[in-house]
Amino acid sequence: MNFNPKNIICIHLTRFSSAQEFEKMLRDNGISNYVESKVLMDLKRDGYLKIWLDNSKYETIAWTKSPNKKEVCFSQNYSSFLKDMKSLSFIHVEQSTSNYNIDNILDKISVYGIGSLTVSEKEFLDNSSKL
Repeated sequence: MNFNPKNIICIHLTRFSSAQEFEKMLRDNGISNYVESKVLMDLKRDGYLKIWLDNSKYETIAWTKSPNKKEVCFSQNYSSFLKDMKSLSFIHVEQSTSNYNIDNILDKISVYGIGSLTVSEKEFLDNSSKL
């Protein structure tokens, strides 16, 4: 699968209140030939908040929906694509400095480099070196 981020369009469904507003946005973005304003209104009514479309393939890539508005769901094609990416890495970020451990931070540096540290991890290391 070829993937070009320049072809991705994100539509914030909550920013539109009528089919006419959706129609104008679709025309302005050159996607009115393959996306219907009625469908967008129905998605909004069903609790969808945002959708991401691949403008070159006319496919839905991902969406968010109430009540899990921070959870992005990916279509099967793009989910597989993301899983297979060689350069994609996930880093668990600690939320509290009380959970930090020097050995874990040093392990993170050895695997991902010093640039992968959060500001609070760097502060924790700085404070630990002063003890």
